[in-house]
Amino acid sequence: MGSCVAANNRSTRFVFNDATLITNLEEQIDKMTEELPELRHFILPGGPSQTASYLHLARAVCRRCERLLTKWLNEQIEDEQPQQDTIMGIYLNRLSDYLFTLARYVAYKEGHEDIIYHKSK
Repeated sequence: MGSCVAANNRSTRFVFNDATLITNLEEQIDKMTEELPELRHFILPGGPSQTASYLHLARAVCRRCERLLTKWLNEQIEDEQPQQDTIMGIYLNRLSDYLFTLARYVAYKEGHEDIIYHKSK
């Protein structure tokens, strides 16, 4: 994905257009979600699980990358935006969803409950 963005010449850059990567992430999310308690509230990232905390951190970095990619794509000439650029954005979005679900799943398997966010007064 980095080479797709870094290459100045679209004709010579690596093509990132494998939508099966997105499908695979979605399938993994669905499998983990089946085992997790239903999410009814916003939760706080982190908690007692160090692994889950690192996964939440990775998710935050992934979201930042997604925002930067979206900004960069919006600055490009629209006529030159191939489908692969759209797929990159979708992939990063699903990857961050996957990391969020994986963090919850790891914490759940370690016996930890989600920490519910309570709005301060």
